[in-house]
Amino acid sequence: MDSQTVEGGRLRMCYWKQWKRPKTRIRNLLKLGVHKKQAILTGLSSKSYWHLSKTLATQHGMTNKWFDNQGLLRVKQLWINVRFKAENRPVRNRRAAQACRVVW
Repeated sequence: MDSQTVEGGRLRMCYWKQWKRPKTRIRNLLKLGVHKKQAILTGLSSKSYWHLSKTLATQHGMTNKWFDNQGLLRVKQLWINVRFKAENRPVRNRRAAQACRVVW
């Protein structure tokens, strides 16, 4: 299973939990562009937060692009930035750099 999938599902679950009342859930899903029938059925459901985070309505409304617009950072992107930008940093001592260089 991809870490993005688990991460997104967990974020959807947290947002769903924040929207406590069915009225709030339906209103927010409609704002996110979910069809009216899907928003009502999902918003009135009494299933668990985790189960509802995997429904079509929440996945259609709360996309990765929407999370990016919310200002949330992705763990995978942070790891890539740390891992690969560290290799491109300037080295002061050339001999030390040649001795420490890792070949993949």
